[in-house]
Amino acid sequence: MGGYGALLNGLRYHEVFSKVAAFSPATNPYTLMEYPERGGFGSNEFANMFGSKDEFENSEWNINRSYSKANKSDIPELFIGCGDRDIAVDSQVKEFRSVLDASKVPLQLLWNSRESRL
Repeated sequence: MGGYGALLNGLRYHEVFSKVAAFSPATNPYTLMEYPERGGFGSNEFANMFGSKDEFENSEWNINRSYSKANKSDIPELFIGCGDRDIAVDSQVKEFRSVLDASKVPLQLLWNSRESRL
């Protein structure tokens, strides 16, 4: 969960970090629990870390929520690298990008796609 931690702590400690880079970040850990075949974890591990789904959705641990509600001047510059072959998190990164776009938060995204190699 290195990318998740980088994004979370970059926002939390924005006065320390002016830039954050995350590679294939798990921006929605609940999704990892829903799809254990994608390398996720079970419901007990999730509950131990975040509580229930509702508790997670309404907490500071929910990166999508935290970034959408943050003061824009508190958000560090963001760089995310991911690819569509990373089935554990590719949909999460797309969702996070949509949240940032809707909140008008700039993002540098390096997206590696199978189509770009053809």
